[in-house]
Amino acid sequence: MGKVLWIVQLLVVAVYLMAGSYKAFAPAAVRANPDMKWAKPGLKFESFVEIVGYLEIAGALGLILPQLTGIAKFLTPLAALGLTILMSVALFMVNVPLGNTPGIILDSVLISMILYVFFGRLYLLSGGNGKRATKKD
Repeated sequence: MGKVLWIVQLLVVAVYLMAGSYKAFAPAAVRANPDMKWAKPGLKFESFVEIVGYLEIAGALGLILPQLTGIAKFLTPLAALGLTILMSVALFMVNVPLGNTPGIILDSVLISMILYVFFGRLYLLSGGNGKRATKKD
């Protein structure tokens, strides 16, 4: 369980660092991607896109740094929970109403991966060792 959990966790971190950096640091003209209908330039809440980007970066760092440093490991499941909430909002408030099928699929896959990290880290944090119990005679 440990190796697969790390692989999934690193994939999620990579996705959110890239996506969050794009949303937080790219100029509005560059972010004017036709696939991102919710992030059109000139929106009333244009800084909302940047805030989402910063949240994604914070979530990605929260997924990886506590595990790498060994400090406050309980923050990893909390970061996973926060990213799950963020992606659920994106799924049900943006992609489903817009009928954005690729976005719905991507969000669903990311939510599944994040929940795997959440439950995996929560299990290991609660004292599970990740090994199957064997029957002793």
